[in-house]
Amino acid sequence: MIYHIFIIMIYRAKVEGEGLAIINFDAKGYEVYDDHYNLVGAFAHNGKVYVNVDKGITYIYFVKDKPDTLPDDKDFLVHDFKVVKYEDCKNAKELQDFDGTLINGETNTATYLFTRKEIGPSFYLEVDYTYEGEGDNLIVGFLAESEPDSKANCNGQLLGGCDKYYAKGSYAVGFNPIYSRKLQTPNSPIKDSIVLVNPDGNCELLPININEVKGRHTLKIVLNYSSLTISLDRAELPPIYLASNSKPGHIYVVGNSGILTSKIRINSLILYDGKYLGVKEVQQVGFEKVRIKNFKGISEGSIDLGKVNVIIGANNAGKTSLLEALYLLASAEQKPAGFNDSIELLAYLHGIENNAQKSRFLFHFYNTQLPVEIEGGKRVVKITYDNNIIKRVLEGDKEVTKGEQRSLFINSLLLRKYISYIENNWETISNMTDVIKEVISDINEVNNEEYIPTITFEPFGGQNTFYLMRSDGKRVRLFDLGEGLQIFLTVRLLYEFLKPGLILWDDIESHLNPKLLGRIIAWFDDIPGQIVVTTHNLDVAEDIVETLGARCLAVDIKSGGKLIIREIEDLSKYLELGLDPRVIVRGETVG
Repeated sequence: MIYHIFIIMIYRAKVEGEGLAIINFDAKGYEVYDDHYNLVGAFAHNGKVYVNVDKGITYIYFVKDKPDTLPDDKDFLVHDFKVVKYEDCKNAKELQDFDGTLINGETNTATYLFTRKEIGPSFYLEVDYTYEGEGDNLIVGFLAESEPDSKANCNGQLLGGCDKYYAKGSYAVGFNPIYSRKLQTPNSPIKDSIVLVNPDGNCELLPININEVKGRHTLKIVLNYSSLTISLDRAELPPIYLASNSKPGHIYVVGNSGILTSKIRINSLILYDGKYLGVKEVQQVGFEKVRIKNFKGISEGSIDLGKVNVIIGANNAGKTSLLEALYLLASAEQKPAGFNDSIELLAYLHGIENNAQKSRFLFHFYNTQLPVEIEGGKRVVKITYDNNIIKRVLEGDKEVTKGEQRSLFINSLLLRKYISYIENNWETISNMTDVIKEVISDINEVNNEEYIPTITFEPFGGQNTFYLMRSDGKRVRLFDLGEGLQIFLTVRLLYEFLKPGLILWDDIESHLNPKLLGRIIAWFDDIPGQIVVTTHNLDVAEDIVETLGARCLAVDIKSGGKLIIREIEDLSKYLELGLDPRVIVRGETVG
């Protein structure tokens, strides 16, 4: 079986809580997933992606999957509106064939959209409108108990048009181009105001920093219980705190004309019944192409990556060097689990455990007589060594939230460090009960002994240690389990706690029996981020390729340090012929 998997990097945005997140991202060709690799409700509009975030989700991922399409799942939005038209400002008639755009274009008429169900007490409403004319009003009401059939007092002055634009007892936001300017001073740079109608029917003028409310604009109304936010395009008013906690109610949108005819079009209307989480920015967590210069034994080279990647090669062919380069690129500014920085982690892998030796480690292993450059997408890491001082410069995408982990480097040599890190954060990790149950369930499927789904942290020999409980009631120390089970349990807990976007696993088959390795590969299928593993075992490589559609890359370092990479498109064919692609990449033939 031959797979071709290509992506243009992977991106993600951090979200907090349950509700609607709006993410600044051009999502053409991307699918949207949660951090368990489940598709989520999302649609793209005007360079933004609107995402329905469920409880327990930390990150939203964008994975390149389709070349031209945009996310277009709007099922999580409110669509069911009743449409009513007042003809001659008197007779109400429900429209059955409303086209969804023009809500007013005649004299002495008012047309309104009215939600058939109650909304709130938190919601997000975005109305993209076009207003052509001089008078009358566009009103958006909320928390209404009834349909609009009256007028607001507005300090004794009508907003204009038919007096059927307001639902008594509701809040409403909108404008009348004539009324909105009545209280403006002649020299004021602010020409128009937004009108806020309170439940008593009285109005407030809220000056907004925009030239005029006519033309095409986007009105946004966000209610979070008693906190109300109003914005028109990029101009946002200070938060308004309502007099009392709001209760659910209906939302309505009215286009209203009297003697002066105004054309009011609703170009789009986005209504979400729930909490608004705000606008989020994305960060790059995966790489399509990475270029490396003067790093360890690699003088120069580049690698093209897919979502899941298996790197094979002979000893000293550069497999681990590639992982370390990717780790530095992704994690130059993060504090890894159990270490102060990414270089300290890599130094530990080479047997260096104190800061005094770290500079010598870099000079010896990373060839820092010449500047190191590792580049992937918008991220570039440069490392130089001058007068015993290590200098690192990160260019491009630098935004990282405190405590955030973009990548996780996995190697059996790091096991004790990672277990210690879990111990130090056990108060939080112990509350991840669903994760613990799932991990122990997976262990029970591949293990001869069965454990109950819990982990305890108790004293032993003067210090605390982790215990699992067998089904017969006997406690077993974590360190008395086989190293494979320790790795499996530690990596799974660490991943769920840190939520890295990139997994780098060196020598993946090390200490893992075939059953455990099979569970790891199955778990990879639930990870939305990018995965890069190295292996000496071609059967393991084939399993990952066949199960996950991974790219298999054979690597070698030629004389002079040039990195050579060859994609193995059909690994099973090589194995059937008795050919070793780890040697073939060197231009040799093995039978």
